[in-house]
Amino acid sequence: MKHLTTILLLYFLLCSGFLSAQDGEIEEAKTCFLKKIDLILGGKIQMNSSDQSTLNDFISNNLSSDFSSINSLQYQGVQDNRDLNFYMGIMIGKHLMLGMEYRTINTESLYTIDYGTPASPFSYNYDRVLDMHTTGIIARYMIPFSKTVSFSFQPFASINKLNSIYSTGYVTSTNSTITRYDQRFNFNRFGLSTQLCFHLNKRFNFIVNFGRLSYIVGEVNQTTVSLVDGVTQGVPIYAKDDISDFEAHFNYSTLSIGFEIVL
Repeated sequence: MKHLTTILLLYFLLCSGFLSAQDGEIEEAKTCFLKKIDLILGGKIQMNSSDQSTLNDFISNNLSSDFSSINSLQYQGVQDNRDLNFYMGIMIGKHLMLGMEYRTINTESLYTIDYGTPASPFSYNYDRVLDMHTTGIIARYMIPFSKTVSFSFQPFASINKLNSIYSTGYVTSTNSTITRYDQRFNFNRFGLSTQLCFHLNKRFNFIVNFGRLSYIVGEVNQTTVSLVDGVTQGVPIYAKDDISDFEAHFNYSTLSIGFEIVL
């Protein structure tokens, strides 16, 4: 029994020493691993407003069939856009980054077109409120041009929810006829975007986003309501459709700038 106790004690001491050594090696490995990984925080904020000048495109694209002389109309319009994009990732090696992103977009539009006379005013009104939220994963592969500039491809996959409420209709001095559309989109987007990265120093990068290819798939639920003088006419119309579309954008609409910090 005495020998057995001695053997067990020696065994316990040996195991304790072995585990302590292993813990030290693991902690050392973790420290080396973390030293090789850079954490990247980045994002962009866009806030802009547009007024009457942007209404020309809206009229020519949507209302040209309703009016014979667009240039003679009196109109005014305002559009406010707020776009916040934030992402976090880790560098794996020198060229690959893996991360997650969150984006929210809010847009408000209001257009009024007057084409009546002072004695008999008549106007066409359009207003829209859009709210979109995106959560996704990203991977970026960078191709350096020099020590300060690199080009990158960024595959991404995201889950998106978009709510859009807009109203169109005519208003006269005696009554108003308005149609309101409540649209709720739920869709996934898969694609590839491109960027230029300017390495300002070891910690800060300046990012220029300028193109995107993507495929979206999901569904939209729409409720349509007709109102005369603010009173609902009939019953709301409900509709549900599947959406599937391929997008290719390489113009000013995808041009944006952002900053990154390497921790």
